[in-house]
Amino acid sequence: MENAFYITTPIYYVNASPHIGHAYTTIVADVLARYHRLRGCRTFFVTGTDEHGDKIAEAARNLGIHATQLRRWVKDRVPDSSPTPANLVQLQAELKQLRRENERLRMEREILKKAAAFFAKESV
Repeated sequence: MENAFYITTPIYYVNASPHIGHAYTTIVADVLARYHRLRGCRTFFVTGTDEHGDKIAEAARNLGIHATQLRRWVKDRVPDSSPTPANLVQLQAELKQLRRENERLRMEREILKKAAAFFAKESV
């Protein structure tokens, strides 16, 4: 029977802030996978993100976009769906920027609605 070693990381949520636990679990899993490969074991190392859960739908709703758009945005930035601590930090920074932009657009829409309501009253 062939020696095989299987290891996986937790499923990371793309809407959550990266923290030391993300880096720790990914690095430990990678070290173990490399060790077993060096020993000649057939090694399977699996990592990824949860791009289809309720938390993603909620994050997308909070951003004012469809969950598919958020998943596509994440996939475009992490094509192999294997986040590293570095690109998790980058994704989080980009997501914060997206949230700020979404908030700015929401405020602009509110101002435009109020202006439209005001001018509709004035024209009557």
